[in-house]
Amino acid sequence: MTKGEGEHDLENSRLHKIQERRRKKESSVRSSDLLFFALSLLSIGSLLIEMSLFEFGMLQQNSVATVESHDEDIMEESFTLFNPALEQMRRQKNRGKGEVNSLSNQTVYVHSGNVDMIKILDHAGAKITDDVKSQLPPNENVEKLYGPGIRIMGLDRCEEFRKTIPPSQAEIGGAGMFNTGTNLLAQLLSKNCYMPQRSRGTGMRWQVPWGKHPPYSWRYKNIAAAERNKQVNQTLTLAVATIKDPLSWMGSMCRHSYAANWRHQKDHCPNLIANEFDAKLGSKLSQQIPVRVRYKPKNITHHESLAGLWNDYYGGYAFEAEYPRLIIRSEDMLFHTPEVIKQVCECGGGKMRDTFQYVLESAKGSSGAHHNALGLVSAMVRYANETKRIEGFTKEDLDYVRQALDPKLMEFFHYVYPK
Repeated sequence: MTKGEGEHDLENSRLHKIQERRRKKESSVRSSDLLFFALSLLSIGSLLIEMSLFEFGMLQQNSVATVESHDEDIMEESFTLFNPALEQMRRQKNRGKGEVNSLSNQTVYVHSGNVDMIKILDHAGAKITDDVKSQLPPNENVEKLYGPGIRIMGLDRCEEFRKTIPPSQAEIGGAGMFNTGTNLLAQLLSKNCYMPQRSRGTGMRWQVPWGKHPPYSWRYKNIAAAERNKQVNQTLTLAVATIKDPLSWMGSMCRHSYAANWRHQKDHCPNLIANEFDAKLGSKLSQQIPVRVRYKPKNITHHESLAGLWNDYYGGYAFEAEYPRLIIRSEDMLFHTPEVIKQVCECGGGKMRDTFQYVLESAKGSSGAHHNALGLVSAMVRYANETKRIEGFTKEDLDYVRQALDPKLMEFFHYVYPK
């Protein structure tokens, strides 16, 4: 081999080695890329699985998986609970059919007995003096204002609640706008109703788990302050919203406005249409006076007027809520107390105690925001009185009421428009 040929072979060998190293490097890069791609796919897959499990877990929060361990026997029962996903499916299924919130599907329970306020007070253990007798309006005023017997919206869903919620877990809780008897309902249920299959407690809640005063739509979206440190399955509670004659309710709001805010003063309240007194506070003369409710610092609702607030709040519970719920009249807890509480108790699967107990004093107490709250006698005097019902309203206010209040709610609950 010549010297030139040897150098040429050496050069070829060197080039071969360089090319071989390059191929190995490129192969290594491709392997790294493939490994990275595989790991990325694995990571994405894991994330998707985790998200699916999370969504499943969110649904399970409203299912049997969240019941407490002391009721382990419930795992053997077969039932369907309500959760947001199921409610969404139900909404889609019934959309356009008018089935879910039709008043024709609502059950009205009417008790035929006549009201006798003296007899009610006697059963409640009140001291009936001549002064008390002289203050009480005529018994017939009750039927004139509120119709015969009691009215309850939602009794058509009671069987559904009892079949789908296990008896050992079922609860009943109150809801409703301020000044509608939510505290009275809670006390009456606590004294007179219990869930016989529960191993702990009576099943009577002070309020629904999402808070008694917020709108119906806060279910699953809020936890009442008293419930913050507890695991509460909101599906297990039958919501019972209390409603009051809107004219009487607006008068109550003037005395205790709670979290509702609007421009008003004693010279004109309830005030729906602004007059000269309201104009001094900044309202536009002859215009509706808007109301806002500050449930939380960042949760504020806005309404056309006090009448608009009543419409919006109870229109939600009456026509929008798709879970089993009842709406009962505050007035029935005064004039037909045992009958309405029995209906509520049995709807939720409860049992009444042998002896009925009334609440004679104010269920709110008498301190702080509840100062001067009405007891049973004072409430009967006020809410069976046609004149007191429209105290404070101007002619313009009453004209507005006649066209503003929801006619479906007024008709169903037998609340009469002012003359």
